[in-house]
Amino acid sequence: MGGVNVGLGHPQGRDPVTGAPNGRRLPSPPRAPDAGVPGGGEPKQRERPEESLIRTALPGGEQKGPVSGFLYFPYEGKASGLKSIDLLFQDVVMKLK
Repeated sequence: MGGVNVGLGHPQGRDPVTGAPNGRRLPSPPRAPDAGVPGGGEPKQRERPEESLIRTALPGGEQKGPVSGFLYFPYEGKASGLKSIDLLFQDVVMKLK
């Protein structure tokens, strides 16, 4: 008797997963372009939190005209212990929390 060729469920000479002939690779799938900075240009450097707080705070001293910014004040306790915060400004009470 001669040699007996027993198959394993896929054609010989082909990759069992892709079905592509052995020794040949399938083309790479298309890729999305790398994400860059929207609008192009150089990416911004990451700003430290302290710098962001200073940049967005209300300016000190008297100002001519309206200004915007955040108001910060020190609080030594735990924030979870606060039930409400009231801001009193020129006889007006504003509930903050």
